[in-house]
Amino acid sequence: MQSQWTLEAIRQLLRRMAAMPGQRTLVLVSPGFLTMARNDDVDMLVNQAVHQNIVINALDAAGLYTRSARPGRFGYRLDLEVQKTGLENTQLEVGRDVLAGLSAGTGGTYFRNSNDFDQGFRETAQAPDVYYVLSFSPHDVKLDGKFHTLKVVLNAGDHLRVEARRGYIAPQGTEQEAARTQTEIEKLVFSQEELHELPVEVTAQVEKSSPASTLTIKVHVDVSVLHFRKDADRNIDTLIFETALFDKDGKYVAAKEGSLDLRLKDANLGKFTQSGINAVVKFQVSPGAYRVRELVRDTESKDLAAVNYNVVGQ
Repeated sequence: MQSQWTLEAIRQLLRRMAAMPGQRTLVLVSPGFLTMARNDDVDMLVNQAVHQNIVINALDAAGLYTRSARPGRFGYRLDLEVQKTGLENTQLEVGRDVLAGLSAGTGGTYFRNSNDFDQGFRETAQAPDVYYVLSFSPHDVKLDGKFHTLKVVLNAGDHLRVEARRGYIAPQGTEQEAARTQTEIEKLVFSQEELHELPVEVTAQVEKSSPASTLTIKVHVDVSVLHFRKDADRNIDTLIFETALFDKDGKYVAAKEGSLDLRLKDANLGKFTQSGINAVVKFQVSPGAYRVRELVRDTESKDLAAVNYNVVGQ
């Protein structure tokens, strides 16, 4: 559970940092934690950071340490003591693998084996003067959900050290599609690019109240272009709404997600075809200027709309 909470906290930080301008670096300070059962989650964090141009630097909070050695005790099972000591030392090493993986996978710095934390924070908090992003598309990869190793080497430069991603997990079938879709959606939420595969109109207004005002967002969707699936006497489709709020400086404020399941008879479909469908989202906000980022997805056609709307509340 601790590992799950930590990974979720990192994911939320990456989402917030993606909306910030300039070069972004996340410094992870930890003695390490076990993630052997959550390798997929760690791999997705690396993907998320790389796609959003965020570098993760890691500082080993344990500093310089020595492996434990248990003194022999008369009458004790020495073979079991040796095994227990070995397991404890292995835990120390394995627990730090996540620090090395996150930093190497995103092109970051991993500061370890030192108690000079002043120097450690200087190295991990400082952005690099120059960096390069290398990528490739693997061919003939089996989507088996297993870990595939990568190796990055330099043809020259013996005095240089390479820290690179050690591999990636090739998710299976629908899992791969879901992971890709989620990554694309997160990128679009924090982007300002507009897409108009669906006819969507967004309006917003702020109503004064105490202690905070209410921002009401209305999303109008033209139903006439949706691709309904016929099931008996029903026309079936689902719309998914992603609504994000950013302040005047482009910083992430809040977000909400909702869905609308449409199970319409022919008569009702004709009525909504004329009027369209409205969805309403509300936020409690302080006075100021905001940018509303609205994404609407059609699960049947896979079409997507992404629009921006600026609003000022007093």
